[in-house]
Amino acid sequence: MQEIQAAQYRFPYHYIPATDGRLFLSKAWAFAPSYVAALRIVGKELKQVEDSEGSGFKHIDVGCGDGALLYFLVRSFGFDPKKLTGVDFDTAAIAWARLFNPSMMLSSNGVEAIDEAFSSATLIEVLEHIPPPDIPEFLSSVASRLKPGGKLVVTVPSVEKPVPKKHFQHFTFKTLRDLLTDRFDDVKISGFERTDRICRVINWARSNRWFNLDMPCLNQHAVQKLSRLHQSQAKCGRLFATCIKRE
Repeated sequence: MQEIQAAQYRFPYHYIPATDGRLFLSKAWAFAPSYVAALRIVGKELKQVEDSEGSGFKHIDVGCGDGALLYFLVRSFGFDPKKLTGVDFDTAAIAWARLFNPSMMLSSNGVEAIDEAFSSATLIEVLEHIPPPDIPEFLSSVASRLKPGGKLVVTVPSVEKPVPKKHFQHFTFKTLRDLLTDRFDDVKISGFERTDRICRVINWARSNRWFNLDMPCLNQHAVQKLSRLHQSQAKCGRLFATCIKRE
């Protein structure tokens, strides 16, 4: 019986109900459809790398936060957790990552402290948190941990969204390309999270001050629309980029 309870504590579910103010028994995250859309886009890209690398495949998620991307890669795409590494300076986030991903190498040190070469690396909503003058050196550190020909996968918010206080900047196709082409080849950039009226209505219905509506069919519709890649940043809230380490 203790083992059953311990398994249930993989997530602290007692904290889910909101008992202060309006009573909600579940939590809704307005950004969730876009987040899942990005996970699917990134997962498909990394699966191609894994298929081509075979048993030699290893991946590092730089700025992994609570390890959600790595968790998703294992659960939804069948990646071997022992082939995945995550780094983040936030020790609280890494503590959560270790709880959800006990078989992975997770570190609160910088990427330069990891003495391995990886087939691929991800920067998922990371570059906007770095002071612009520090980005070139940061990208050099990431590139140094990739094998020759290794792939970097990046997502960032686009200038179609206002810049919140926690971000230094948002990006255009050009500004993102200029940063990546200094150290990488074959840079490819697309826009995603292009919303329309239907998506906005679904998102409002999912989470508002009166009720939360969580229907799988509506969620799938929203995620599918948001995960479509576009060759223009117009009306796209986020950008997706891939590039290859220069040899």
